[in-house]
Amino acid sequence: MAETECKAQALRDLPPDNQITGKYTSKNKKYKTTDTSYSTSDQNAGQRGILVKDCMYRKGWTRIKVQQ
Repeated sequence: MAETECKAQALRDLPPDNQITGKYTSKNKKYKTTDTSYSTSDQNAGQRGILVKDCMYRKGWTRIKVQQ
């Protein structure tokens, strides 16, 4: 529940900033069509992750490594 609250707060503080990072175009000569698709990346994702970790630490949580 604490993590969900932290993620929600981080989204309010730093909303997604999706930027186009690639454009792909394919042409079908037979049907004379062109399809274009774009790839995007959230430029704020990394910073938002830091906000979530900081929020969790402030709530008293710590991160531990789990051996597999």
